[in-house]
Amino acid sequence: MSSYGEIFNQLCSICLLCLIKYSILKVLPGSLMAF
Repeated sequence: MSSYGEIFNQLCSICLLCLIKYSILKVLPGSLMAF
C-alpha cells in the first residue's frame, strides 16, 4: 500500500510539473508580445 502511495505521489508531481510547464509556455508568447 505504501508503494502504491509513493507511485501515486510521483505521478501527481509529474502531472503538476507538466501543467506548470504548459501554463508557462501558454503565457510566455503573450508576455513576449506585450513587451
